[in-house]
Amino acid sequence: MTVQSQLKLEVVVENWPLAEAFVIARGAKTEARVVVVTFNDQTYAGRGECVPYGRYGETADSVIAQVLSWRDVSADRHALGLALPAGAARNAVDCALWDYEAKRSGQSGPVDRRDDQHRRHARQALCHSRHHRHRQIVHDGAYSAL
Repeated sequence: MTVQSQLKLEVVVENWPLAEAFVIARGAKTEARVVVVTFNDQTYAGRGECVPYGRYGETADSVIAQVLSWRDVSADRHALGLALPAGAARNAVDCALWDYEAKRSGQSGPVDRRDDQHRRHARQALCHSRHHRHRQIVHDGAYSAL
């Protein structure tokens, strides 16, 4: 999908209370600070969110800056990986674009543009376990042991 000029981008920070405290050795959290990205064309809105991870140098402000730096790039969604580094910002933008495209297309999940032959081959792909002890074949989304 190409991000078109009629798409409005909104980026906000929300504090989401946790049902119960998340406690680890470094401390406790009772809420999550979430960056919410929305693409809106006045008919459909796609939403994605992320929680900046301090351990990787991310803050709400740095994530917002990355998202806003990308908004002027009229790039295909698949080129997003080249436009933004891996991390919270790219995740939120990617999820918002997937959500927008799915809603616009009338599908309830991600829009798969691959052709039927490619999907058939993917379903028939042979999967090996880590130690090759158990081999399974994927067929129409179900696994059957060989």
